[in-house]
Amino acid sequence: MSTVITSSCVYRVGQDSFEGKLVYTDNNSSPRPGVVMAPNWMGVTSTAIEQAEKIAAEGYVVLIADLYGQGSGLHQVMTQVNI
Repeated sequence: MSTVITSSCVYRVGQDSFEGKLVYTDNNSSPRPGVVMAPNWMGVTSTAIEQAEKIAAEGYVVLIADLYGQGSGLHQVMTQVNI
């Protein structure tokens, strides 16, 4: 049985840093298809990670994209839009 690995993946767009999650299984070193997951408005949550783990178990590499930027939690986003 393969192990699903979830690791942080920091990337930059212009001057902004983002921190998504890269999810994959450890049992295959050959190229695999990839999926970019855009999570709901709550961002990279445990639910999004669970969904990505299920997809990764089927043989895909999944990047859960950070849509708000590194260090921008849900509280900061809601404050910025006055919710």
